[in-house]
Amino acid sequence: MNAYERFDRTIEFQLPDRVLTWDAITNDRVYQVYGGAAENLMERTARTCRAIGLDATTYIHDPQRHWMVNLLDTWAEFMNLDRSEWEATPAGETWWITRRPFRSLEEARRYLPRLASRQAIANWYVPFLKEAREVFYPQTVFVAEVLGPVTFACQFLDMQQFCTAIIDEPELVHSLLEVATEWCRTCTELYAAHPTAPALLLSEDIAYKTSLLFSPAFLRRELLPRLKYIYEPLKRVGLKCLYHSDGHLHEILDDLVFDVGIDGLNPLEPMAGMDPAHLRKRYPNLILLGGVDTSAILPLGTAKDIEQAVRTIIREVGPSGGLGVGSSNEVHPSVPVENAVTMYKAVQRFGSYPISPDV
Repeated sequence: MNAYERFDRTIEFQLPDRVLTWDAITNDRVYQVYGGAAENLMERTARTCRAIGLDATTYIHDPQRHWMVNLLDTWAEFMNLDRSEWEATPAGETWWITRRPFRSLEEARRYLPRLASRQAIANWYVPFLKEAREVFYPQTVFVAEVLGPVTFACQFLDMQQFCTAIIDEPELVHSLLEVATEWCRTCTELYAAHPTAPALLLSEDIAYKTSLLFSPAFLRRELLPRLKYIYEPLKRVGLKCLYHSDGHLHEILDDLVFDVGIDGLNPLEPMAGMDPAHLRKRYPNLILLGGVDTSAILPLGTAKDIEQAVRTIIREVGPSGGLGVGSSNEVHPSVPVENAVTMYKAVQRFGSYPISPDV
């Protein structure tokens, strides 16, 4: 069974030959060891996925350019922003936008983005999707990812200004969300016509380890209706709507599943109370993707620790289907290469169907 067949059966809750492996890898060392030269980034990513046994991914790694830099480039090209006025720089293990052309909410109103034409977006996005399908198929499933509207607005303003604007400048928040929503909707419409996989992932980080970042009332008012609008082109053609957010989502998860109608959830942070076994009991028809802790087990654990974490997820969730095992965030640079590979090999070793009760 190839990766596409395995993915198709998994998302339809039909048992494949084994549990699916799913992840995003941002650790350049993994690509150096298993992908070789970085002449063609898409081909290098596909080579790496094949070599380590990764069935499905959402990420094409560029060792020279963090995704945050690419985000600013995308804004400049399709949202009429002056790239020279924006800068992203690293801090710790992540990157932040560290320069904007405004310092206050009043100034920010003068820099509101304006979305490019649908045709301009299509001229870029459709060839990318077609190339990804050709390069990854059939050994790896490439699931396209779209950054959600709230995350866009937070990145545009920064978190502090965005939270202030929710109270003091709601019209500014509305304008930013409207532009981001139309961007997402355009992407999902184009993806529905040119899919690389029978699913799309929308990433919208709305929580941290113990709670939501925003009030449920704000999310129900401003985010959930937009998600339904963004996902609608996918649902119309039968593609699965996957949702990504780090953190503790329980306050809003019923809304996402039963109101918005998401089909799958990623990345399932155990340290944030997102236990896959509990989620399966509460949401028996929800595709679950991720689940292996990246806070301690993957960066610091032994091979036995990692294997045990994989076996637990497979034993508790695997028999019901709809499971893809991978990291609970991403395989970031602090994860040793051998630990990442151990995780995928453990899925291959212990995840064959029918799942043994002794796994």
